[in-house]
Amino acid sequence: MSFATIGKDIIGNILYIFLGSVAAVLAVIVIQQLTYSPVYTSEAVMYVRPVDSSEQSPASYSNAEKLAVAFEEVISDDVMKDKLASESDIDLDGVEFFANALKDTHFVSIGAEASDPISAKKGAELLLDGHGELTGLISGSMELALLSAPVTPTAPSNSVLNTRLTMWSGIVAFALLTSVFALISFLADTISTVSELESRLGVPVIGSVVSDTGKKSSSARIAGDSVALLITNKAAGETFKDNINSLAARFEYLARGGSKTVMVSSFGTNEGKSTLCANVALALAESGLRVLLVDADMRNSSQYRIFDLKEQRGRSFIEFMKGSCSFDDAAVTLKGGAVLLPVYEYIEDSAEILGTSRFEHAINSVSDRFDIIIVDTPPTAFVADAEIIAGKCACALLVVHSNVYSASSILSAVEALEQASPRFCGCILNGTAPQRSFSLRLPREKSEL
Repeated sequence: MSFATIGKDIIGNILYIFLGSVAAVLAVIVIQQLTYSPVYTSEAVMYVRPVDSSEQSPASYSNAEKLAVAFEEVISDDVMKDKLASESDIDLDGVEFFANALKDTHFVSIGAEASDPISAKKGAELLLDGHGELTGLISGSMELALLSAPVTPTAPSNSVLNTRLTMWSGIVAFALLTSVFALISFLADTISTVSELESRLGVPVIGSVVSDTGKKSSSARIAGDSVALLITNKAAGETFKDNINSLAARFEYLARGGSKTVMVSSFGTNEGKSTLCANVALALAESGLRVLLVDADMRNSSQYRIFDLKEQRGRSFIEFMKGSCSFDDAAVTLKGGAVLLPVYEYIEDSAEILGTSRFEHAINSVSDRFDIIIVDTPPTAFVADAEIIAGKCACALLVVHSNVYSASSILSAVEALEQASPRFCGCILNGTAPQRSFSLRLPREKSEL
C-alpha cells in the first residue's frame, strides 16, 4: 500500500472526516451548554500605599504583587472564610473570594465570584469591609486604599462556550478521523493500480476502465452494476468510451487468436462486470463484429435491466438451453446489432443446469452465427457457477474493482479460474485510471501451468 493510495483514500473520505469533525464540535458545544453554570463577578479596585503617608519612595510600592498574593492566600483559607461569614448574615456557600495584582501597576483587584449577581456583590462588599484587618495581618507597612467600589454584575463573567476548547475539539477530531481512515486504507490490502495488480498477484492485466468523468458523472459511472452507464448514453465521457473501445479491441484479439467464447467474472458483487460486458458487446458490434452476449448469472441476472428490457416469461436463455424455445425466440437484438440471451428469473439450481451438457450444446449450436461470444457469469465468491462455466469456455477473464476487495480474495478468484479454465487470459481493473498502455500477453496454456 503506497502513500499515494492512502492519500487518495483519505481524500475520497474527506467528506466523512469533515462531517465527523463538525459532529465533534457540535457535541462539545452541546455538552458545554448542558453543563454551563453562570459565574458572576463583582470586584473593587484598590491601590497599594504605605501606612506612613510621608514615605513616598518607589520602593514602598514594589511589593504590590506580593501583597496581592498574600492577600489571596489569606482569604482563600477556610478559617478566614468562616470568620467573615460569622461577622455577617450572608450565606457564603458557593462564594469564592479572589485578589489579583494588576501587572506592572500598584493596583490590586479584590472581589467575589458567585452563581448569582447579588451574592457576588455582597461577597465583594464583605471582603471590602474587612480588607483593612486582613491587610494588617499581612503587612504593617502597606495598606490598600479604595479606588472603585464593587457593583452588581449585569452579566456572567464566564462564556457559555469555551472557544479554545471548541476549536481544539474540531482539530483533534479531524486528526483522529484522518488517522483512522489512513489506518483502514493501510490494513485493507486492496488493489488500486494496474502495477499493484500485476506485481502483487503476478497476473496479466489486459486493460482498465476509469470511473466515468463525462457529463453527469456523479450519477453516471461504472462503479458497479447498480449504475449501468452505456457507451451509447450521451452522459458517457470520452475517456470512458476510449477505455471500453480499447478493451473491445483486446476481446477481438482474443477471439481472432482462438478464444471465441470469453467468460467474464469477478470475485464479489458490485465490481462492474455486467456493465463492462454490456459495453464491450456494444463496442464490438459497432466495429462490425457479430456479437452474442449471454447472461449466465442466473442468481442475479442484470443484463435485461441494464438494457431496460421487459420480462419475457418462457423466452430466455434458460428455456433455450432446455429446448423449450428456439434461439430466435429467446434472443434479443440490441441497438447497434449485438444479440443478447437474457435471463429474467432467479434460478436456484443454476449450478446443476450449467453442470450438464446443455450449456455447451446451446452455445455450440449458435457459435457459427457469431464472431465472439461473451458470457457474463456470477462472482466466484458465492457459487460454483463461474468455475463450471470457465471449464466450458475458451478463455476466462476476471474483473477487479479498485479498492474494493483484498488482494488475497482476488488471488483466490484467479486461482479458481486458472484451475477451471483452459486458458485464464487475465484481469481487467475497473474504477481507476490506466497507469500505462497495455500490450496483450496471451497466457500460457493450462498444460504449461
